[in-house]
Amino acid sequence: MEETTTTTPAISRRGLLRLSLGGTAMASLPGIGWAATGAAAPAFADGLPRSRPEAQGISSASILAFLDDAERGAFELHSFMLWRNGHVVAEGWWDPYKPERRHMTHSLTKSVTVCAVGMAIADGKFGLDDKVVSFFPEHLPPTVSANLAAMTVRDLLTMRTGHESMVSGSVWRPIRTSWIAEFFKIPVVYTPGSKFVYTSAATYMLSAIVTKTTGQSTADYLKPRFFEPLGITGYEWDVGPEGISPGANGLSWKTVDSLKLGILHAQNGQWNGKQILTKAWVDSVHAPHTKDRYGYQWWLGQHGAYNADGLFGQYSVVFPEQNAVLALNSALPPKAGFNAGILYKHFPAAFGATAVASEKDYAALKARTRTLQLLPPVKPTSSPVAANVRASALTLRRTRRRSSRCGSTSLPRSLASSPWKTTAARTRCRSACASPSRAIPPLPATSCTTSTSPK
Repeated sequence: MEETTTTTPAISRRGLLRLSLGGTAMASLPGIGWAATGAAAPAFADGLPRSRPEAQGISSASILAFLDDAERGAFELHSFMLWRNGHVVAEGWWDPYKPERRHMTHSLTKSVTVCAVGMAIADGKFGLDDKVVSFFPEHLPPTVSANLAAMTVRDLLTMRTGHESMVSGSVWRPIRTSWIAEFFKIPVVYTPGSKFVYTSAATYMLSAIVTKTTGQSTADYLKPRFFEPLGITGYEWDVGPEGISPGANGLSWKTVDSLKLGILHAQNGQWNGKQILTKAWVDSVHAPHTKDRYGYQWWLGQHGAYNADGLFGQYSVVFPEQNAVLALNSALPPKAGFNAGILYKHFPAAFGATAVASEKDYAALKARTRTLQLLPPVKPTSSPVAANVRASALTLRRTRRRSSRCGSTSLPRSLASSPWKTTAARTRCRSACASPSRAIPPLPATSCTTSTSPK
């Protein structure tokens, strides 16, 4: 697993599932923003040049329309980055999310794992038609069914393992013994290659095969071949039993990293002039292996698009015909209708050969992306019991000092933990005092009923 390079913790996917947009974030952040003129784009820490949308055939108004629709639909977006023709043309983060913050990707991880599979196949480590059982004779059950024996690497890639139902990543996570052995316990009800059943177990086995044939975890195998060439740093990827990356999930990285994954595929596997993935492999991952629905660990979308897709709306959407990529992080409930209702409503329709420049729309988009936030600003407030709580705290301090003067070595525990139940403690303190002049005045009345001690 890569050592993190930032002290910013990964943020949870949970939220209020409602947008309260005041606009969009970006240009005001250090090192992040927009190229405001036609001059050469500035250098950014992520290595990607910026451009005005219109310079790449996208109107600012079309991006605003996408954000408007997301707001009206109460879709909780956390961040987005839009790239076309070699340039980032729009980007925004809903506060408190920031460009440098890692985000859980869930099953988007599958589309990263499959990069390792393509590389290992290109390196001659194994083939598409190799039998899954051939890699792990030490983990096979006493009896191997004909269907299990027939399962191939290709069947894992296309989610046609012959399993009857899916296995989510959470099912095996508590298990400390071999997950490979757990995979072989799953009944292979159907002939492999005949029925599509989405399951994280298949992707885990792809990761296990990469580890078996290369001697490295998928994360370590990809580090010099994928992460480093693309400038992806600060990521985290869990490791399961036997040093195997889960494959199907467990990767946390930044929004720009999801964008780079999509850009690599939009550019037919090339990055800065270097062939990272073979073009043949990129063509294969978005070929319709299962009825125009699924490729090799990538979902097939509308209008020739295909996308890496994680639970709750983590996306890297590739539009190969338009040379464009959209990356999103969000907190969308399952079956929220975002893809059909919002995503493919606006894209790729927004991508044209040219776009008429509008300074008004561009200014509105910049303003919008500077001020995105999930919730309205927090306003100062006051409590009707605040004065009593402060009075009680003051009395406690005075009580502590007087207890010390009158010979008590420590404040009674009941007084320290329950400041409003002080009668017994005050009586004990009085009994320890030799002088009536040290009597403690009565405590002020209070209506505080909270169970939390004042600080």
